[in-house]
Amino acid sequence: MVATGSDIKFSVITPAYNVENYIQRCVESVNKQKYKRFEHIVVDDGSLDDTYKICERLASENENLKILQQNNSGAGAARNKAIMSAKGEWLVFLDADDILDEMALQELDYLTDISNDIDVVLFRFDIFNERTIRKMVSHRDMQREMYPQIFSGEKLWNLFFTDNRVGGAVCNKTVRREYIIANNLFFPEYRAREDAFWFRKMMMHGAKCLYSKNVLYHQCMRYGSVEQSKYNQSFVEYMHIHSETYDYIKKTYPQLVGAALEVCIKSKIKSLELIRADGLHRKYASDYLNIKNELGKDIKMTAVKNVDCRLTKLARMAIDDDVGWKIKCINLGLKRRGTRLKRFLYAELFKEKRKL
Repeated sequence: MVATGSDIKFSVITPAYNVENYIQRCVESVNKQKYKRFEHIVVDDGSLDDTYKICERLASENENLKILQQNNSGAGAARNKAIMSAKGEWLVFLDADDILDEMALQELDYLTDISNDIDVVLFRFDIFNERTIRKMVSHRDMQREMYPQIFSGEKLWNLFFTDNRVGGAVCNKTVRREYIIANNLFFPEYRAREDAFWFRKMMMHGAKCLYSKNVLYHQCMRYGSVEQSKYNQSFVEYMHIHSETYDYIKKTYPQLVGAALEVCIKSKIKSLELIRADGLHRKYASDYLNIKNELGKDIKMTAVKNVDCRLTKLARMAIDDDVGWKIKCINLGLKRRGTRLKRFLYAELFKEKRKL
């Protein structure tokens, strides 16, 4: 059955740039949906390979698939183009190298009908490496919650800071199209990390979000993708996003300011690490010094903002260009199991060991 016009409930939006090896798998994951009241809009972002040709062929075989084209302008601009063209009441964002779980739209149909007061539905996603065999989520393990929780304001921000499966990524969020249009919440047209800014703006506008623990999306950790690239100017924008978030939290929800400051510190540590790892001290000399200076200012605030002292020590090591800072972090008293900070530090240590 092909949904048309007012019968379309979901518009699945996919920006595509040089993904000839992945786009068919992506489209097929949408075609396999158990729920059929949807359209799939793929926006070719000026691809230089055969992405567009493959999309045209797939569209000729599938009436639910709609192909748009634009000059290379980034994923944000591509999503905005699709939003304006979409006919669905709800928007689902799917990257061209990822997979939508076959039960996703059916589950989202249930979730979006729980209340007319919902603007956004948040759900979980898993990550698989394109070089390894992916372990699919068993649908028998997907336990539908009878009372998924609705968050907004302070509760939503607290969830954002404490559950790393919520985060700023666009892939695990389904948004009412009317809410985006009415509040002018279109994507900024950065070349990367535009979704991190977008969802924070949505929360600042007081979005009411329903949160489900079910995994409905499978994200591919693809080598060579924008998000896996080396340090570039998008990281500066990313740090500005965190700083703007911190300023907002400081004024609106001061009780969460420590968590917001930790996010700022982590983003700066990550940027310093990438610049050093890639030997880009000269190319990004100005950025490198500015990040260090800003990180130093953050450290001065940690004493009064209830930030974990172990993260502060890690930041000082990063500023001092301590070669073994990631290995030393393991000796900073990490005794609590399961904390987000511990997972962050262990991840940094694991990356360092792989280089040895």
